[in-house]
Amino acid sequence: MLDIIDSIFIRIIFGIWGISILIVAILWPYTRYIIVIEKMSMSDAIKRSAFYAIRNLWQTTKFVMIELLLLTRFLINILIIIGIPFALMYIANWLNIIDSSTVGTIIIIISIGLIL
Repeated sequence: MLDIIDSIFIRIIFGIWGISILIVAILWPYTRYIIVIEKMSMSDAIKRSAFYAIRNLWQTTKFVMIELLLLTRFLINILIIIGIPFALMYIANWLNIIDSSTVGTIIIIISIGLIL
């Protein structure tokens, strides 16, 4: 019984946290630009950003979604760049061919090529 209550409590806490992050993401995306361009203080920039976001809610929502898609694409690229060399090394180790100096050199060259 206590596990169920703990589980429900944790879900409620994560739900509140997620909703607050969503509100912050929608209301404050222009803050950094206002600070740089208009040279305002942090609190004034947050107020101005919230005003702009509410005034242009549809454009702000599109802006936040585009940022989310770009972040997701960036993370997938990083996982691919790091994942492929590690997968090659794992397969080479699993097949017991990593001791071969030629295969080891090829794996290193492929890894460096993928990173660059």
